[in-house]
Amino acid sequence: MNVEIRTTQTILSLDAEGRDRAALWFPELVEIGDTAERPVFFDGPSPCPVWQPRDGSTLGYTVEIPGSLAIGAGIRSHSLGFDLSLELTNASTRDWKQVIAAVCLQLTPAASFLDLTRERTGCVCGGRIRSFADMKTIGGRPVYLFSFVRDHTPQKLHGDPTRPGAKWSHTVERPDDGFLWVSADGSNRTLWMGWDDSQFLQSNITPAYGCVHSNPFFGDMASGESVRRRGRIAVLEGSPEEAHKAFLSEFGG
Repeated sequence: MNVEIRTTQTILSLDAEGRDRAALWFPELVEIGDTAERPVFFDGPSPCPVWQPRDGSTLGYTVEIPGSLAIGAGIRSHSLGFDLSLELTNASTRDWKQVIAAVCLQLTPAASFLDLTRERTGCVCGGRIRSFADMKTIGGRPVYLFSFVRDHTPQKLHGDPTRPGAKWSHTVERPDDGFLWVSADGSNRTLWMGWDDSQFLQSNITPAYGCVHSNPFFGDMASGESVRRRGRIAVLEGSPEEAHKAFLSEFGG
C-alpha cells in the first residue's frame, strides 16, 4: 500500500457549522518553470515543516533546505475568509526563472462545492464570468485542466498540451487574472481564491481529490533572493460576479 505524507496540508472550514471542509495543500510543490526542477522540501531527508500559531490569528511554518530552498507560509482567519502569505527564498547558488508554487484546494470533503463537471467552477475571461465547462480546451487528459493567466508564459514542463503523453489539457482562452470561483450546489454562496499574481489556474475532477488551484507566480529569482505573495480564500453570499469584485478590491486588476 502507498502511504502519502503531506506535511504542508491543513484543513479549512468553509462554513460556521463545519459541514464544508477543504484540504489546503500549501504549497503542494515549488517549480522552477524554465527547467522543470522541483526542489524537495517536505519528504525524504529534508526537515519536516511544523505548523505553529503566530500572533493569535495566524497559523504558519518555516522550513529551510540548505543550498536549495526556504519557505515561509502563513494562514490568517478572519470574517472575509482566509488570508494566505507565501514567501520563497532561492537558497541555491543559481538564478531561477519562472518560479511558481502550486497551491491546491481539495474540495472532496466540501460537499456543497465539489464540482466534477466544472459547470460551477470557472474564471473571468474578457471581463465576463465563464465556467470551465463552457471553455474550449486542447490536448491532455480531460480530467486535468490548466488555464494560463493572460500575459503569463507557460513553463517548460506543461507548455505543450498536444505533445504525446501530455497529462494536462489547456483552455484556449486565457483568464484575465488569477481569480477562480466555485458556486455552491443549491445555494447562493460562492467560494473564490486568488493571489496578487498567479501564473495559472487548475481544475482537477478525479473523484478522489476534486481540487482547484490558483498558483502564485514568483517570477525570476536571483540566488539569495526572497519573494513574497499574498492570497485569499473566501466564501461569500453572492454570485461569482460579486466574488470577482471582492477579488479586485483586494488585489486590483
